[in-house]
Amino acid sequence: MTTIRGQVGTVHLLLRELGGALFIVFFGNQGEALLLWKRSLNGSLEALYDWDPTNVSPCGWFGISCSPDGQVEGLVLQEIDLLGAVPTNLSSLSSSLNRLVLTGTNLTGSIPREIGVLAELNYLDLSDNALSGLIPAELCALPKLEQLYLNSNHLEIDPSPNREPNKTMTTA
Repeated sequence: MTTIRGQVGTVHLLLRELGGALFIVFFGNQGEALLLWKRSLNGSLEALYDWDPTNVSPCGWFGISCSPDGQVEGLVLQEIDLLGAVPTNLSSLSSSLNRLVLTGTNLTGSIPREIGVLAELNYLDLSDNALSGLIPAELCALPKLEQLYLNSNHLEIDPSPNREPNKTMTTA
């Protein structure tokens, strides 16, 4: 893989041979982050068959919605046996991702603090999984978060007195 750096960020150039023909594929950090997360999953990934580096953009991938300028705005996967962890490597989506729905996807482990970098996030649904541990305080700092669904997990609220007084977290 060849990497080219420019004014708009990093673009990866991948040379892929298919059926004797050589294809040149470009994908940016957003697609790369999603593909890295997919590779970490252990479940049945047939639903993500089109999450492929030979696609020019993640905007056509299952469960992905994009803005008119090609930035990933939504990641919505529901009732799919992904078997893995909530993605921690979504910082490349921090200026565009506003909807993250991973409900009923058999995710385990804790909610990563890295979700706190998703400044545009206004809707987060991680319900109906097997998540455990403390709900990270970083969720309270998300400036645009309006809807949060964490029910049907094994989560605990951080009793820390350092939480902002006007923000509260509850689980159903």
